[in-house]
Amino acid sequence: MVFDHTIRSSTASGLNTLGVRGKWAGPATFVHADYNERSAPQRLQQLAQTPGYTGVLLPAEDVQKVLSSGQRFAFINVWRSIDPLNPAFDYPLSLCDPRSVEEEDWMNYEMVYPDRVGSRLSLSNRAAASHKWYYYPEMRIDECLIFSCYDRRPDVPRFVFHSAFDDPSARTKIPRQSIEARTAVIFDELALKSTI
Repeated sequence: MVFDHTIRSSTASGLNTLGVRGKWAGPATFVHADYNERSAPQRLQQLAQTPGYTGVLLPAEDVQKVLSSGQRFAFINVWRSIDPLNPAFDYPLSLCDPRSVEEEDWMNYEMVYPDRVGSRLSLSNRAAASHKWYYYPEMRIDECLIFSCYDRRPDVPRFVFHSAFDDPSARTKIPRQSIEARTAVIFDELALKSTI
C-alpha cells in the first residue's frame, strides 16, 4: 500500500514538505536508511491509527496480527525522475550494497516531525572504504529504483542505505525533479510458498 510520497528538486531546500501541496523538498544528501528496528514496527502501527499523506489507513486488526505474530512486513521505496524532458542529471540517488555494510556500522538518529518522532539509521565512517555504492546516472521518467528501507525477515537485505550526491561527472546541471513513493508491504508467506 502506498502511504506517502515526497516530490524533490535539486533547486529546493529542506528535506520534507510534510504533505504541503505544490511544495518541493530538496535532495537528501546524507547517508540514511528510513527506519531502524524500533521505528519500522512503530510506523506500521501509526499507519493503522492515522492515515498517511495519501489517505491510506491500514486495518488495525491486521497490523496487530502482523506485529504480534512475527509475520513478515517491509517498507519499500520507489524512486524515479518526474521530468518528462530531462533525465535526473543533478544529485542522483545512490544506494549502498547491504552486503558491504556490517551491523557495527549502523548509527541510530531521530527525525522530529510535527506529529511524530521517527528513528532512522545512518552509517559510521568506521568502515566507509568497504561500503560499495551504486547509482544509475541520467535516469529517465520511464525508469525507477525500487529498494527496501526495512524488511522484518532477517535473512534478506533489511536496510538499504541511500543518499543523493553531487555527481561531478554529470554532463549538465539541469535540476533534478523526482518523486519517491513509500509503501508498506505485508507478506503472506504461506500463500507465497504454495504458489512457488
